[in-house]
Amino acid sequence: MTDSLFTKAYELYRNNVYAAAFSCVRNAADAADLQQETFMRLYTCDKEFENDTHIKAWLLRVVVNLSKNHLRDNRRIVLTELTETIPAPDGTGRQDVLDAVLALPEKYRAPIHLHYYEDYSVREIAEILDLTEGAVKTRLRRGRSLLEKTLGKEG
Repeated sequence: MTDSLFTKAYELYRNNVYAAAFSCVRNAADAADLQQETFMRLYTCDKEFENDTHIKAWLLRVVVNLSKNHLRDNRRIVLTELTETIPAPDGTGRQDVLDAVLALPEKYRAPIHLHYYEDYSVREIAEILDLTEGAVKTRLRRGRSLLEKTLGKEG
């Protein structure tokens, strides 16, 4: 990868990669480390990317996998105060929605984040998380159900 392509990818997707990592690990320092590791892997990668969308999907898949490995290896969850780096899905800044999303189990949190924060389709999420489309749909449905219960809405 050339330096100019790497710089462009970093500028375009650094916030997306950080937000995905933070969504998984719920710790700002760990998310920053995972973001850095993800971009280090991109820099040393000799893969040919078709377009910017392909780079973004690759980066998100790498950061989600690194986040899963991090959680497995450390077997800990550190709750931190939420920052303004991740907006609420509807843009209203509702902290309670963000709190509820971050409180979801990881298997629901990742698909919810990719679908509502990153605007990926079910098919794309299935590819990123290495799941079937049916599994993604189920996790989205169950995640939404948990969010509705948490936020006090009837579903």
